[in-house]
Amino acid sequence: MIEIIQKRWFRLALLLFIFSIALLIRIQYINKTIIIKPIVADAQQYVIYGHKIINHGVYSKEYTDNPTPDSFRSPGYPMFIALAIFFGGDQGYYPIVIFTQVVFSSLLVLLTYYIGSFFLRFYYAVFTATLVALSPHLVSISSYILTETFFCFFLLASTGCFMIALQKKHSMLFFFAALLFGYTYLINETVLLLPFIFVFISFLSFKLIFKRFKENNLGYKLILFLLLFTLFPAGWALRNNISLPPDAPTGSFRATSTLSHGAYPGFIYKNPQYKYFMYKEDPMQPEFGSSFKSFRRILWSRFKERPLRYISWYIFEKPYYL
Repeated sequence: MIEIIQKRWFRLALLLFIFSIALLIRIQYINKTIIIKPIVADAQQYVIYGHKIINHGVYSKEYTDNPTPDSFRSPGYPMFIALAIFFGGDQGYYPIVIFTQVVFSSLLVLLTYYIGSFFLRFYYAVFTATLVALSPHLVSISSYILTETFFCFFLLASTGCFMIALQKKHSMLFFFAALLFGYTYLINETVLLLPFIFVFISFLSFKLIFKRFKENNLGYKLILFLLLFTLFPAGWALRNNISLPPDAPTGSFRATSTLSHGAYPGFIYKNPQYKYFMYKEDPMQPEFGSSFKSFRRILWSRFKERPLRYISWYIFEKPYYL
């Protein structure tokens, strides 16, 4: 049995089987699930962004004929939706987006295994890939127009490409890894520090074999990798500083607003009737989510009134909800 497991054909066949199961589950899920209003809330904003890119050449969430540019959401995912609208039109873009996400979500199985194979035994890497294939969250989220599936796919793809580049010491692989990480940043800006962390760990890992490190010019390649990646956040920041009006909605405003919505213990302000919609009841919510300074001041004043309640909320209850 051990000899069979070690055979290359067996491992490829097993991975293909797990990938096929993942793909089948996701296809069945989207075919059987009825979403009454698929384009609402966040999804609606992403679609509007896509439409404005195609029809007006403006990156904006305003549903008007003369939209004002903003940076409320990162542009990576709306760029994909714009591409889907370009090829599928208003009627055909939705299935393009959803089936692309189904494929990407299924490919997470192979990417997870590949990354895991660098530091795990075969059966552990396969077990991890199987968990990804069967994860209810990863199955269901692929049916919604949200960034999670895209972000997961490109995060693992860029990480895998970087690991291959580090192994092969090939300049072109570092080039592709930087591009993938750059696009991943444009999907979700929380990835900003990850390439720098990877490079820092790489320098630490290779310092014991400095001669080999120097012979392959690996240090220079890692620095060029970071420089190329940095063009993406720098370019996005430059665009926002040059082309946005002073009062344009920004990503930092969205982040603060999200933090304020999660700062209610039990997701209740006073009346349980407004659970999950507590911002409709709280008269200070507009100010609470307007800036990080206001958020910090109001949260601190409320924390002082009920410290134990807020400590319990943030340490125990909120992680449970997550």
